[in-house]
Formats: sequence, structure tokens, C-alpha cells
Amino acid sequence: MQPFARPFDATVRPVGSKSLTNRALILAALAEGPCTLRNALFADDTAVMLDSLRRLGFVVEAAPDTRQVRVEGRGGAIPAAAAKLNCGASGTTLRFVTALCALGRGHYRIDGSARMRQRPSGRSLGRCAIWARG
Repeated sequence: MQPFARPFDATVRPVGSKSLTNRALILAALAEGPCTLRNALFADDTAVMLDSLRRLGFVVEAAPDTRQVRVEGRGGAIPAAAAKLNCGASGTTLRFVTALCALGRGHYRIDGSARMRQRPSGRSLGRCAIWARG
């Protein structure tokens, strides 16, 4: 293989990360106003996070074909007074949604897959219900 004889111009787009995508989704929900995430990774973990945010009352528009998600942030407020959330097997979703729900004023039930209930998340996170300030 020959080394390049001169500088070259290229654009590289690394594959998104489900962990970083979920973190960015929580931050977008906490922000004030609309946020657009680019290069989001759409995976099972992302799907349960998007579903959880919608069930909590956030406006979420996902476009997997362009790897973008738009979230209407509520400045730290949780729109729904009650929600049943299923985090599937996503530990990231379970942990971040639990913290997000603590900001709300209502009743939020958080659950996950049978395997998730076996994972070491602390006694209260395997299957928990949160009654936030109400």
C-alpha cells in the first residue's frame, strides 16, 4: 500500500452510541425548548427510552432514516402526572428515567424485563414505583 502523496479531504461519521444517545435524550428533555439530536443510534435501548419519554408526556419526533431525534424539552418539568414505564433490558434507561421521574409531581411506575429485575441495580431499582412530590 502506498502512503498518500498529499493531504486528503474526508468526512467520517462514526456509528452513534446507544449510551450517549440515551444520555443526550435525557438532557434534551431537561432543556428548555426544542433540541435536535443528530447521529443518534436507534437500538432497543433507544426505543425504550423514546417510549418512556413519550409516556412521561414529552413531545418526541424520531427519524431513524436520518438518525435524528427532536425532543421538546420542558426545563426540568415532567408533563405527565402518572406513567407506567417499561425499560426492557436497558440499564441506562432504568437509571436515567428513575432520576428524571424524581423531578416530577406524580406517580410513576418503572419496570423492566425479567432479566433486568435480576441485575444488581440496588433493591429499589429492579422493580420500583416512584411517588414524586405530589
